Amino acid sequence: MELQLTDFIIRPETSLRAAMERMTRNRRGVLFVCDQGDHLVGVLSDGDVRRAIVDETLTIAPVSTVMNPDPVVETSRTAAIEALDRTELVAVPVVGNAGRIQEVLLIDEQGDPAAVTWESRDARTPSPSALGGVAIIPARGGSRRFPRKNLATAAGTSLLGWAIRAAKEAHNIDRIVVSTDDEEIAEAGRAFGAEVPWLRPENLARDDTRTVDVLVDALERLEHAHVLPTFGVLLEPTSPLRTPERIDRAINALANSEADSVMSVSLVPHWLNPEELITIESGVCKPFSESRTLDTRLPRKEQSAVYVQNGLVYAFRSRSVLEFTSLYGNVCLPMVCDWDEFVDVDGPEDLRVADMKLRLIHEHKVD
Repeated sequence: MELQLTDFIIRPETSLRAAMERMTRNRRGVLFVCDQGDHLVGVLSDGDVRRAIVDETLTIAPVSTVMNPDPVVETSRTAAIEALDRTELVAVPVVGNAGRIQEVLLIDEQGDPAAVTWESRDARTPSPSALGGVAIIPARGGSRRFPRKNLATAAGTSLLGWAIRAAKEAHNIDRIVVSTDDEEIAEAGRAFGAEVPWLRPENLARDDTRTVDVLVDALERLEHAHVLPTFGVLLEPTSPLRTPERIDRAINALANSEADSVMSVSLVPHWLNPEELITIESGVCKPFSESRTLDTRLPRKEQSAVYVQNGLVYAFRSRSVLEFTSLYGNVCLPMVCDWDEFVDVDGPEDLRVADMKLRLIHEHKVD
């Protein structure tokens, strides 16, 4: 596997779960934590992650909570190679005068020093415009169960704001469009940096309106304006724990496949497996699965894994959505996320859970 510099760089606010996935890809067990300007602020090793798990740190916690803020760095390639020779480090970063990471030196499979540079990243990473990414954020004004839900705040930012923020920080997103029928939401969307080119018609803002119909409306308008993207994502404000990395990963997975869509899912805990569920009919307990009796439900070790749509990201091919009037199309790939990332804000109690988790994620963020 030919490594890219992006395989070694992660942001302070990125979750430990995403960090573990990145370490698995680079097979080196180390990541360098950089701010948005690519200035080195810390290092994260697989040992740091293991200690965090032993300490029962949530995998949604940001890497800034467990990283080493004092990494070994060098200012030249020669010095980095010497550091590799005299230490047991698996990788050494080279930084410039301003502290911006320039390259990473490591020992390759042949035992020789090798450099991974920004040039290698730029040459191999598709540009956002090549992927044609657009984020569609549906946010109507009415909600009977939770009035003004999309403008409700968690950790100091509205649910709408969290969705726009994640889209703005995703590398594969060129354009962010909020679809709403509400002037206040439209103004809030623009204030966060999204486009609101139109207000959704009343017939697409009812309680029984299907999300796919809202998406089709948005894509048809973009097509009419001759700016229909190749790929896009649907980002529901009610799932505020999404990260830019999740958005990028979903679009990349779709672009590297023949599928129509990619959907983020979470493994359902065993106590929510259909084998464990019952219904109550006429005051009598019945198994949820009609093929079972209360005595014949499968034991836990024999139960099939079951996943739930977590609402973090739905990536799609625009033409597929328009052709099938379906968010999923004929082939939908899973993007499995940790259960800790799953929160669906449907009422005030869900909002309190989202607020708690978001504060945990961002309270240690390094600026």
